[in-house]
Amino acid sequence: MSLDQQTSTAVTEKPAEYHKVMEQAEAGQHEEAMAYLESYLTENNRDAEAHNDAGAILMIQGHTDRAIEHLSKAHDLYSDSAEINWNLSEALLVGDQAEKAAALFGGMEQMGILSTDMLNRTAVAFIDDQKPAEALPLLQKSLELEPDQEVLESIITVVRSKIDDNNGQTE
Repeated sequence: MSLDQQTSTAVTEKPAEYHKVMEQAEAGQHEEAMAYLESYLTENNRDAEAHNDAGAILMIQGHTDRAIEHLSKAHDLYSDSAEINWNLSEALLVGDQAEKAAALFGGMEQMGILSTDMLNRTAVAFIDDQKPAEALPLLQKSLELEPDQEVLESIITVVRSKIDDNNGQTE
């Protein structure tokens, strides 16, 4: 569901040029779209949809830190948006900010958009960072959402043993 299909004061009526520029962005003309969005946002800084669009384009361009800034602003303005929550969690994972991504999962679960893929990728990020205690509840939730993940049970066993070895502390 796109933001313009949702109702919020953070989603404002857009000029025709905005929609044309977003069509260009979808066609791969990201630089032009970002130039327009930066100009648009100087006058409309409280437009969550525009911040979300800017963040999505910046992610495509590989500018993760700037994308997170825009997506965080969009989230601050409109935290009830499934699209913004999803985009922000994806950007945070790419930006090696698993803790911040995981902090969004309660709201994402309430919205019905929390996926086993998101949970598992975040758990892997925690495991890679030597934080098995943070990974375990995510893996358990993933298994709860989709019990047929056979390999996940063995991963949970390994993660539990790492927690036991570390007494719950990270290295």
